Amino acid sequence: MAGPQCRPGTLRRLGIAHAGVCGIALRAGSSSGSQRMKYLVLFAILAVVFGVWRHRREPVAQQPPRAGNPPPPQDMVACAHCGLHFPRADAIVQHGRAYCCADHLRAGSL
Repeated sequence: MAGPQCRPGTLRRLGIAHAGVCGIALRAGSSSGSQRMKYLVLFAILAVVFGVWRHRREPVAQQPPRAGNPPPPQDMVACAHCGLHFPRADAIVQHGRAYCCADHLRAGSL
């Protein structure tokens, strides 16, 4: 959609409200379009600077605090029946063989 054409007779036909659209100064020392554009550009620059500043600041604030030392690794064993690897503390041991559950202990002892 094209705006009004800014020719000498335009102001008389369209009225005073359209003078700013044509870039005609409504009073001495004012330039309607350039003032708005200046503030629009200033707002855009401030928005970009704020966005960059906030983007750089967020990763530092979102990092969870580190806990103390991690627990030491556990010894792992394999089930004599199915071969599943699991921690030695959870094993059911019989005759030197480790099993992952009571069902496999029964199945292995038969």
